[in-house]
Amino acid sequence: MLLIGVIGILYAGINIHSYINEYKVSEKKYEEIAQMYNDEPDNEQRLLEMNKDYIGWISVEGTEIQYPVVVTDNNEYYLNHNFYNEPDKVGAIFMDYRNSNENLGKNTIIYGHNMKDESMFGSLKKLIHEDISGNPKITFEFKDETYEWEIFTAYETYTEEWMQVKFEDDHEFASYIDTLEYNSDKFPLKENLNSSDKLITLATCTPNDLNERLVVQGKLIKDE
Repeated sequence: MLLIGVIGILYAGINIHSYINEYKVSEKKYEEIAQMYNDEPDNEQRLLEMNKDYIGWISVEGTEIQYPVVVTDNNEYYLNHNFYNEPDKVGAIFMDYRNSNENLGKNTIIYGHNMKDESMFGSLKKLIHEDISGNPKITFEFKDETYEWEIFTAYETYTEEWMQVKFEDDHEFASYIDTLEYNSDKFPLKENLNSSDKLITLATCTPNDLNERLVVQGKLIKDE
């Protein structure tokens, strides 16, 4: 029994070391992509050459998020493939396939894993659990334009209302707005949401429950 216990501990240790090493390798790859994006003038073309699914670059104030965004014809592939299309548990930051990759709709949804080292969307939790003044901004560089969104809520939920991307008319979008969970004290909006607004939704899992999601939403305030 003692021998079995020792073997079990060794096996667990090897697995943990393997996971940590895998995460470090993935983190290094994304750091190199970010450096290239920030340093090279033709970065958009370079990223497209690296991955034809590339559609833009996202960054979030108050977090470490600064990543390329991809989209394909499903929401499963980039859960376990990185930006280089390599099998990778870290995955990639990707837009919901139901959104258009040509123009922004009423609710643009972007997903990423909640990594323990706070890479990918792991640092979104700071928007819930840390004191942050004002309304942090989400910047999404999409189709050669820069869009800026003001965060108005961040919450953990088991509901799926936030996942809607298609709306028949302004009335349906107004009804959708009524279903959202607000943090009015933490992220006060200067103006209430209305049917003419465009939203961005960032979503990741939580460490508490596989069925629970951490959701951050912002209102478009600038595009240029």
